[in-house]
Amino acid sequence: MNKVLTALVAFSILVLAAWAPLETSNNSVVRLSLDERDFCSGVIVSEEYMATAAHCADSTAIPVEEKVYLPNGKFTIKYYTVYPDIEVKQNRVGDNGVTYLVLTTKAYFVRSDPSNDVAIYRVESYPGLFVPVVLSTADIRYGDKVYAMGMPLAIWGTISSGEVAKPRLGNVQGLPDYIPQDAIVHTAYMKPGISGGGLFNDKGELIGLTNWGISGGPYLATRVSHVIDLLKEIKNER
Repeated sequence: MNKVLTALVAFSILVLAAWAPLETSNNSVVRLSLDERDFCSGVIVSEEYMATAAHCADSTAIPVEEKVYLPNGKFTIKYYTVYPDIEVKQNRVGDNGVTYLVLTTKAYFVRSDPSNDVAIYRVESYPGLFVPVVLSTADIRYGDKVYAMGMPLAIWGTISSGEVAKPRLGNVQGLPDYIPQDAIVHTAYMKPGISGGGLFNDKGELIGLTNWGISGGPYLATRVSHVIDLLKEIKNER
């Protein structure tokens, strides 16, 4: 009897400790909004920063021309880009799909890595408002279970499952310039709007940012190592 009871307790502990995708979606995955229009997804990667796809940030960029006068009275034109502040929103959703809480805060563009399709924003937040994900640099292999979370087709709170179809994309012609050759190829369902969302392993750790796909798949995600590298650059500059 004691053995049976011990086994039941151990099983209950394992169930309670199991990773719940909905919990991660509720706490770490966010939607991005500008002028009351949701346009992409993002993931909270630290108490201070959120990561998204660089092409999402670029979609909000404002080109600026500034006339700069020289000491001799002539002038030159300075060209640069301004990234507006955005809103970061998160719908807390129950098991039944009903939203029970909406969180909203502001985020400010910090830096991007267009060649690997990563952008970092500083989030105006406080400890506990969002829960940062765990960033995983573990090896990714064929057949690994993955989950894509974000806002495809403006439908918030979607979680789709799949597997790694190819750990590294390789040199493929005809893809957008922002797709890195080491992108993860996977089968977890994606649609426009999920760009910048999270690709998670079966432990709930972030392994990539969702960024591109074709109807019916396959789908691609930027490896989380590029997010880590950009965060290090930002930290070193402070």
